Amino acid sequence: MFQPLMALIRPAPDGEYRFLFNWAHFLVGTSAHILAGQGLNWSRKVNMWRS
Repeated sequence: MFQPLMALIRPAPDGEYRFLFNWAHFLVGTSAHILAGQGLNWSRKVNMWRS
């Protein structure tokens, strides 16, 4: 969902606002990893992975 938006607003590699894009990219990626981990923990709590 965020990837197309980030691609549209991405500045040139030597652009003035590239550092802001880099931070936004880092924060979105880190948030995705955290949410994925939380989703796995939640699925274990509700026994979605029955073995």
